[in-house]
Amino acid sequence: MSVAAENVVGGILLAGRDAYWRVAPILSAEDFPSRTLADLYRICGEVAQSSAAWDFFIVADEAERQGVCSSADVIAIASATGSAVAIRDHAERVKSDAVGRRVRAICADGAKTGDVATVQAQLTALLLSQPASAVPARDALNRMWAGVMARYESGDALSGIQTGIPLVDEMTGGLQAGRVYGIGARAKMGKTILAMNVCANIACPPVDNDGLPIRKPRNVAAWSLEMSDEELMQRMASAMSGTRSVLLQRPTLLDDEPEAMTRLNVAIKTLREAPLRISDRTDVTIEQIESQARQMHAGGELDLLCIDYLGLLRMPKMDRHDLSVAHCTRRIKIIAKELRIPVLLVFQLNRGSENGMQVRPPRPSDARDSGAIEQDLDAMFLLHRPSYYDKNAPKGLRLDLAIQRNGPTGLIHMNDELDCCRFTGGASHWTDAIQSNGGRDDDL
Repeated sequence: MSVAAENVVGGILLAGRDAYWRVAPILSAEDFPSRTLADLYRICGEVAQSSAAWDFFIVADEAERQGVCSSADVIAIASATGSAVAIRDHAERVKSDAVGRRVRAICADGAKTGDVATVQAQLTALLLSQPASAVPARDALNRMWAGVMARYESGDALSGIQTGIPLVDEMTGGLQAGRVYGIGARAKMGKTILAMNVCANIACPPVDNDGLPIRKPRNVAAWSLEMSDEELMQRMASAMSGTRSVLLQRPTLLDDEPEAMTRLNVAIKTLREAPLRISDRTDVTIEQIESQARQMHAGGELDLLCIDYLGLLRMPKMDRHDLSVAHCTRRIKIIAKELRIPVLLVFQLNRGSENGMQVRPPRPSDARDSGAIEQDLDAMFLLHRPSYYDKNAPKGLRLDLAIQRNGPTGLIHMNDELDCCRFTGGASHWTDAIQSNGGRDDDL
């Protein structure tokens, strides 16, 4: 038997209920290397959680009754321990050894099956199962105030990552670490275009007159479950260069537009050097995305994660579809919070509000399984292009920041340059939104 494991159980037997609660946040019965010690620990927990007064002999009698071991064995374990002073240290050793055994078992199974994705998912699940600890409020307060002072000294700079859309940055303060930003729309509204515009703006910021980026490029990882990586690169190159995408589909037309070719060469060079990663693998689970995101983050190579889109993830099998969606959005929220990065999540809206030519702008409740989505989003952007339904309507994108937990809501109008795969400029339609919070509190 493990000496540390014996010391944990022996310490509980000697010191009673208080000793158990000192190690309970760290250990479960499955962490013990022997069945006997695991069952003894479980019985100690049952007695500790009962209303009965702690009695060493209750544990011994129960162990003998359940056929775990004899009373003499229980007495021997307690006698060999001698003290419960270092019980917390012993518990941490037992936990470390248990994690090591599980890692070795997962890797051994992976070596037999060759299924790397499953190994990654299992290792991620093991990591997430480790006990969390609370920090003193003063530590969180000190970090918060240090950030406020840093922004004050830098001239009230944004606290988050700039999206490249000034009004969005003004309303959100930039994309904040630990938050999930939803981009929702019906089909053909430009969800992917907007998401990829933001990714490109963050990974490839504009340059000044000297050819230097006006802000630091950030590491971006985008999962495209609908389009191929080549399609996304074509769209990004078109958007960054302001070149019609048809010229990339029919490149002989570039002979008549030499300036477009020049702009494309600059855009392609910029994209080639950008800290941007793209996966177009389909039929993936959120756990597989999470595993790879954690690997990139551990290497200092992830500042923003984008998933396009939620409905194409391989959902876990549950009794109801909304529970499957809730599982995925919860994992996405955990990714954002634990890695301390913003996440862009693209999702589809129901088309039930479309009724001939009478098409109203979308609302948060139009999201498929809206309850599951809303609960884990920190902000929700809804896209609408009236001219898609009515050719006589003004062109442009109606970008509605419909929900934001920690800031104003309101409307932004952007110009659509769909032939160049981008949205640009824009004028605000939100009046005094920062002061009034846009009158959308009922959406939170």
